[in-house]
Amino acid sequence: MNGDGFGVGWYDSVYDEESYQPCIFTSITPAWNNVNLVRLAEKIKSPLVFGHVRATTAGSLSLDNCHPFVHGRLMFMHNGGIADFPLVKRRLQADLPDVAFNKVQGNTDSEWAFALFLSKLPDPNAKSFTTAMLRDAMFKTIASLNHYAEEAGITEPSLMNFCVTDGETVIATRYISSKTDEAASLWYSSGTTFSEFGGGGHYKMSKADKRENIIMVASEPLTFERADWMEIKTNNMVVVTPKMNLLQIPIVDKFYVPPSDPASLTPGFSSPPILSTFHDLVMPSPLLWRAVSSAARSLTVAQILLFLPLTLSTLSTPAFSFLSLCHAVHAFIHGTLVLLWGSPNLTVLQLPIHPFLLLLCFNVFSSNVNPWILTASRWWAYTLSLWGPFFFLLEGLSSLIVAQRLGQMGKRLIEQADSEVYQFTLLVAAAVTYVLSAYWCVIAYPAAASSPLSSTFLGVALTALVFLTLIGFVLKKTNIIESSAISLFIAYNLWLCGVDQNQAYFPETASSYVPLIGNLKPHFDVLQNFVTNTLPKPLLITLVYRLSILQYASRILPTIGTDNWDSDNDSSCSSTCIHTFYSSTSPLLFGGDGQTSDDDVVKDWKVE
Repeated sequence: MNGDGFGVGWYDSVYDEESYQPCIFTSITPAWNNVNLVRLAEKIKSPLVFGHVRATTAGSLSLDNCHPFVHGRLMFMHNGGIADFPLVKRRLQADLPDVAFNKVQGNTDSEWAFALFLSKLPDPNAKSFTTAMLRDAMFKTIASLNHYAEEAGITEPSLMNFCVTDGETVIATRYISSKTDEAASLWYSSGTTFSEFGGGGHYKMSKADKRENIIMVASEPLTFERADWMEIKTNNMVVVTPKMNLLQIPIVDKFYVPPSDPASLTPGFSSPPILSTFHDLVMPSPLLWRAVSSAARSLTVAQILLFLPLTLSTLSTPAFSFLSLCHAVHAFIHGTLVLLWGSPNLTVLQLPIHPFLLLLCFNVFSSNVNPWILTASRWWAYTLSLWGPFFFLLEGLSSLIVAQRLGQMGKRLIEQADSEVYQFTLLVAAAVTYVLSAYWCVIAYPAAASSPLSSTFLGVALTALVFLTLIGFVLKKTNIIESSAISLFIAYNLWLCGVDQNQAYFPETASSYVPLIGNLKPHFDVLQNFVTNTLPKPLLITLVYRLSILQYASRILPTIGTDNWDSDNDSSCSSTCIHTFYSSTSPLLFGGDGQTSDDDVVKDWKVE
């Protein structure tokens, strides 16, 4: 129970650049037993609120030691503790300029960490800060604290869940100076409304569309709706930009464990010395292992793209279907093992499987084929033909997902780089894409519009694209990157509608079987002739596009729940503001056994 005082900081709902400094209310009484807090919460409206409940770890119980700390327009809070802080305090103080050193009023490690953060800013007294300034200063603060601990020979990990804001940008970290321990928890929730439901003081975050009006960050979920909350990963930074974009950025240093590292599969578990030594001797460096894994994935895809047409051109359609069935069974087994085992070694171990399946297919079809195999091949081919519409639908949805992610990536690139060069480059790229799409549509339309019905559908598609794009621009729910990517997808499908789908020639039986081993060159000559002269080029383009778009979409889908949709709203507008609660170590922002619960305070503290 965090009863050693509390603090609340907020910014005025009326923005004034000259005097936009936070208001602070602190007390050494428990938050749940402070009547003034309730009175303030009932009346104050703010676009951004910091809340902190304190459990004393360093420093005395006094108002000077209550978070949040303030300097100019900056507010700062800390959840955790700097290990053996007295051993690094003098070293930290020696690096501080006067403006940061003289600002410290209390005696907590948290306030000295804030002073160190101020020293990393170009000008801590500036009237405005960019997102990049605050982000880089936070990176440097954590790096300096780790450096001081290393100099002092401190081995105990430090918990550095910091949070800072200038009233427009919010930076929050979940960090621990250890590769094997978990940092103090940190969660976030976002949506368009945060309101009471069902009575009894229960609240829920609702998301009416992809626009973010409210973002809440807390050490524990503040509501019982666990699905509304996403946990921030250890040693990651959350950045809430002035346009309400929420970014998660890894803090990459010697304590960072990448997701591909086997150590990340068992958080909080420290391997025995023997296992650690074995891992160091056998496993390559993370960079080398990542390169090996990427090469293995690329080779696996190349094998599939090579072996399937080789079988089709050299043997027969049933052999092609049989090899496809073998690949499907292998993919199912491999996916199950990855799900259960989770080892990255499986990526490399599957490399010899595909050549083995190819040899198996050639041997099976080298003589009289078992009727059961032919039946299985025919049924598999029939099943694939039935799934044709599903694959078309999947391709369309994947294209939309990739287009939207491209738009998000472009906006984040502009936001993080804070440069007009990227904005101009992306603008030119989008314009070129629009022009190419329009030209492609004009060229492909005569062949595609072969009947009145097809002409009508094509006209509806093009008209819908134009009007939905304009509506999206007006409502600020899309951008030119997304729109240009979708226009290119429409042009691609328009071109496909005009392609003759009956050009392909697929051999039913091989004229004569030649063993694979020892006759690779003749087989590849047949494959080259098949791809060059027999297989239609539109089919090749379609296959490459479908494989690529499904691959990209499969990498995006697992991240949809962790990355918020971007918004184009400005935080200075009263209708689109940041509402950030950052709790210290209690799962409740304010609350306890007294008169006021956390739900009451959240209800009364209005967001304008």
